[in-house]
Amino acid sequence: MIGSGQIISLADRDEFTLGRVNDGQPIMPDVDLTTYDAYKNGVSRLHCVIKKKEYHSVIMDLGSSNGTYLNGMRIPAHVETVIYHGDVIALGKLRIQVLLNQSENT
Repeated sequence: MIGSGQIISLADRDEFTLGRVNDGQPIMPDVDLTTYDAYKNGVSRLHCVIKKKEYHSVIMDLGSSNGTYLNGMRIPAHVETVIYHGDVIALGKLRIQVLLNQSENT
């Protein structure tokens, strides 16, 4: 998370959802951003998905209420968009910098 210095390693997965947990709801994202003030920052319960493909990684907004932004530009819902090392994604107002293993994603 930008500003927190926190790194969440996702090296062991090829696909994962990002979002927040809501008490009493059965929806569980793979990466729970609740501890980063996700609700206050406009993160949906299932906000987006990141997938590692053969030659690149992609992000796809899952129809979130407050949108997913890539380097300041809103990406369309349900459309895979390529992401690169150093990109900044924003789930609502929660900003995250993408750090990719350069040997895996070029």
